[in-house]
Amino acid sequence: MKHMDIVELLIDKDEYKTKGVQKGMRGRITYDEEREKFITVYFVLNIEENCVCGSALDIPENELKVVEKLTFLNGEKIVLPFNEYARVVMTEEKEKYTDDGVHKGFDGWICDPRRIENSRLICFDNVDFSPFPIISVKERDMEVVIPSPYDLIDYEEWSKKDK
Repeated sequence: MKHMDIVELLIDKDEYKTKGVQKGMRGRITYDEEREKFITVYFVLNIEENCVCGSALDIPENELKVVEKLTFLNGEKIVLPFNEYARVVMTEEKEKYTDDGVHKGFDGWICDPRRIENSRLICFDNVDFSPFPIISVKERDMEVVIPSPYDLIDYEEWSKKDK
């Protein structure tokens, strides 16, 4: 298991349920270094009006399995909003990106709130091909993998909303 992998939770625990997470839910590994056999996984619980409710949990690797698609329990694909500071991953290998040293699987973040012709400016700060690793990428050629911090609502805050 590695950074940005999609994983499914294999067991139920009370400590997970208190954060809104249950067996069968899928999330994304957001911390790629093992810390005493635990992996940090971010689970999307709900998306309402461009706001994302989620929980990040430290889970033992043996309680997770790697899966292909990020979906809710009902099988619906989780699509996160393209907003400034969201973390994205390249899903296409195209010459216009490889000329700038960016390849399929590279991750970066949206560094400008403007959307021009379905494109966003993405900073690939973990790539050392340029002193200014910012390029324009079509939305169809990438996927948001971690929402913008400004779009996040904590599970505890969200669960109290209707009470």
